[in-house]
Amino acid sequence: MASQGVDVDRVMRELGQLQRFHVRNYCLLALVTISVAVYGINYVFLAADVPYRCLIPECESSNSSEYSPPWLEGALPPPDHPLERRCMRRAPAPAAPAGACDVDSFSQELQPCTSWVYESHDTIVAEVSG
Repeated sequence: MASQGVDVDRVMRELGQLQRFHVRNYCLLALVTISVAVYGINYVFLAADVPYRCLIPECESSNSSEYSPPWLEGALPPPDHPLERRCMRRAPAPAAPAGACDVDSFSQELQPCTSWVYESHDTIVAEVSG
């Protein structure tokens, strides 16, 4: 059985020429499609996982901008516990002088974080939580 070809001229006569109505509908559909695409792409970049750590109120203020101060390793759990490092911090040592912030100023006892410091403040997570 031989396949019959499509008569393009006949199809164009039935559909008619491209007119303002068609152009307007095409532009409206393109506008909707582009806005949905921008929304989806925007979320990917703004809601990215931002590295964060506990705020240590004994050593820094709530608007601290330094993410890795030199005394930080003494204030957080060991690096081999990444989830604990984000949610827990070491309690101040009872014998530590007030305002002292070095590796020996913290005990081994862990306590939950109440505030966090973000490595970058350019995301939704940092803006909403900060």
